Amino acid sequence: MIGIAKVLMLVIILVVCVIFSYKLFYTYKINKKIQSGEVQGRKLVDMSRMVMIAVITGLAIFSGVQMYVINDYSSRAYTVHTRNDYAVIDVSDEKNYKYISYMGNMQLEDASFAKMYSREKNEGYKKDVILSGDYEFIVFTRTSPADNFHPDFLCFIQYVGEKNCEWISCNKSGFRSITEKGNGFNGESIGDIEDSVLYVGNLEKDCCFDIEINLLNSKAENAYQEAIHAAYEEDKGDFPEAGDFAVSTAKVSIVIE
Repeated sequence: MIGIAKVLMLVIILVVCVIFSYKLFYTYKINKKIQSGEVQGRKLVDMSRMVMIAVITGLAIFSGVQMYVINDYSSRAYTVHTRNDYAVIDVSDEKNYKYISYMGNMQLEDASFAKMYSREKNEGYKKDVILSGDYEFIVFTRTSPADNFHPDFLCFIQYVGEKNCEWISCNKSGFRSITEKGNGFNGESIGDIEDSVLYVGNLEKDCCFDIEINLLNSKAENAYQEAIHAAYEEDKGDFPEAGDFAVSTAKVSIVIE
């Protein structure tokens, strides 16, 4: 609103300057005609009409700026800002941490900062170890105040199953309200089994972060792909879940207490 007040003041000053300048010009031309006795020539716009034109033009300018400011303010007001974000980092090579993906506010390129976090202990965090499927989840949840180097959660994920290069991994993750049923998965990535990854993220109050990893052998993968193709053909909006075909499923839900 302060910006609109400044614009109004500038418009008023502009209108006054235009009217004052025109008054000087108008007076000069009239006096010149009187002195020369000229009665013909192009008629000047009289002062009352000029004032009206200047005021209307000023109001039009002010209204246009005001509309722009209000629309911009409204768009900003309705933009949802959330702390929910996460990054997935490949930590299988201790000398070379690399980003796999990230979602939300994380816009980083160098993942080496994650080397400061340990699988054993992190100050200001509570540690939990969860075994699920063929994976071990080492989850650290923040107990100290948050800052740039203390995200709300850390989750080291280690593959502890048998090595099988023919299997593929279908990974899902996402945020949801604690009271919400189901899950908040926002996508699925399919690829080779990652030996060791680290999830680093932040959580809004009363939210949780779900991770699900489904392992499929070649037979399960073919069945899954056929089911997806059939679902597209039927176009009913119902699509199969990788977990329905997986030979192994691992899950964890992360909550800040």
